[in-house]
Amino acid sequence: MSKGLQDTFIVDDDEEETCPLCVEEFDLTDKGFKPCPCGYQICQFCYNNVKNNMNGLCPACRRPYNDADIQYKLITPEETAAHKSRQAQKLKKTQQLLQKERQRAEADSLSRKHLAGLRVVQKNLVYVT
Repeated sequence: MSKGLQDTFIVDDDEEETCPLCVEEFDLTDKGFKPCPCGYQICQFCYNNVKNNMNGLCPACRRPYNDADIQYKLITPEETAAHKSRQAQKLKKTQQLLQKERQRAEADSLSRKHLAGLRVVQKNLVYVT
């Protein structure tokens, strides 16, 4: 196997961009941060944790982290705007889901109010008061 093939880490672009160690979504600064030449991307918090508190090796290729090998891509204003719009869309979507859940819970409580005057003594016998 050639050295060039070993130095790449396959990334699936379809999945959500999250740190594989802490499973938190990458913020804007983490998206351009690649601490290892293999291309394995983790957030800066996890990088500092691995480097200072753990063994200091890349979780993917097991090379020691070197400060000279860190790649940091600057964030353009277009990427900033796109990130903000994605965040706004996610917030709007979660608010819509919460609203639907509230409506469903309210409909459930309304549908059960008519059962307040009923008393079940046996499964096949109901008293109406």
